[in-house]
Amino acid sequence: MAKQTLTVEQQRERALKRIQSQGFGNFVGLELGHIEPNSCGICCQLDQRHVNPNGVAHGGIIFTMMDAAAGLSALYYCDDNKIVVTQCADVHFIRSLRLGRATADARIVKLGRHTVLTEVDVTDEAGTLCARGQFEIFYVLKP
Repeated sequence: MAKQTLTVEQQRERALKRIQSQGFGNFVGLELGHIEPNSCGICCQLDQRHVNPNGVAHGGIIFTMMDAAAGLSALYYCDDNKIVVTQCADVHFIRSLRLGRATADARIVKLGRHTVLTEVDVTDEAGTLCARGQFEIFYVLKP
């Protein structure tokens, strides 16, 4: 793990490049909300392509938002010769997420040399908590 010397603006550019280079993230419409030391926010405008047969947001899009926010929060402290990967995740779906703007906010709980533990909340447009989870992110050397 590196002691980061990049400015917040440089970190934002790094995170934007990461999101834009992800085919899947672009496909589902992920957007960077914020990034700062120890936290990151990912937004998505949920529409008909994101719903399950019950007409509410599919758990997969919620998990994807959470995973992206957790990974980018850990990336903030990642050496240039390493990448971040999700080692494990525990997600609790608390209430249905309706169509509209949703946000996944990740906070670093424990920053280790090889792993980062994050907590992630997903809220709807009104700020109502819809999902909460913990993600453990692992630093690995670039292939």
